[in-house]
Amino acid sequence: MRYSIALLLLYFLALYPARAQNHLDVIKKKLLTADSVSLISHSDLGIKTTDVETGKPIYPKQLIINAQPNEKIIRQRQLLSDTSVQRLAGLVSRPLLGERAEIAKCFMPHHAILIFKKKKVSYIDICFGCRRIQSTSDIRFSEADFDEQKWTELMTYFLQKGLTYELIWETTPKDN
Repeated sequence: MRYSIALLLLYFLALYPARAQNHLDVIKKKLLTADSVSLISHSDLGIKTTDVETGKPIYPKQLIINAQPNEKIIRQRQLLSDTSVQRLAGLVSRPLLGERAEIAKCFMPHHAILIFKKKKVSYIDICFGCRRIQSTSDIRFSEADFDEQKWTELMTYFLQKGLTYELIWETTPKDN
């Protein structure tokens, strides 16, 4: 009996990484099969409240309105080439290399990945300050998919693409 339970437990533990990677493969496929992918930086969405029935956050300003990006809040935008999308897909879909990153609770996102496919927009809204994200239900991406290295790589990726709004990045050498 104990032997059977131990085997069953080992079986489920062996499946867990495969399921986690499968989830990331879905995100990778969504990026690679998109009609287009854009990175944006945007202004605050406002002070959030919480829907009492669903427990989900509600913001006064929305990132997407009527299946279109809310142009009133977008500060910077970069349409990605196919090569850039491949690099981004590889970055966000790679398995964790270290421990999950520590997160805070502020969630004041200023950056997003917008994925356009057949007149539908999916997104991953990102707060680099507290290391939290929110995504559309078809992506189901969360901060649990991030380790310290992935956060650093994603922030660097945004900076390399010219999205500097609300990113604090010390590049100036210190005086001796």
